[in-house]
Amino acid sequence: MTHVLDVGVDPKGSGDEQLENWKDEDGEGNFKAEDTQVQSIMRYNQLFTVKTNVIIACDLSIKAGDLVQCDFPELSKGNPTNTNEESGGIYMVAHVCHKMTPSSSFTSLGLVRDSFGKKGGF
Repeated sequence: MTHVLDVGVDPKGSGDEQLENWKDEDGEGNFKAEDTQVQSIMRYNQLFTVKTNVIIACDLSIKAGDLVQCDFPELSKGNPTNTNEESGGIYMVAHVCHKMTPSSSFTSLGLVRDSFGKKGGF
């Protein structure tokens, strides 16, 4: 991790007072970059804890960063009739790939989310 610290270029005051203020605040930044960077990395890691890949009929309107509502069938014997409340919900498209051939076309989506269970919809 690297970052540039903003320790200020113009301390408060004027003349000698400004120099004394700078000496008192030596090394103190105007912004807590370390804390913000760690929080950002942890949030990014949390976002990618639940990943899934799905293939759908070709939809060229979908792009990375879009939010999509997904309902997945309950895994059981026979023909599934219920949706899984734990895995369904809103996902973010992390990556998308469109494939078109003379005989077929489809869209492959890499979906991510940061939580379990359904929480509302669009």
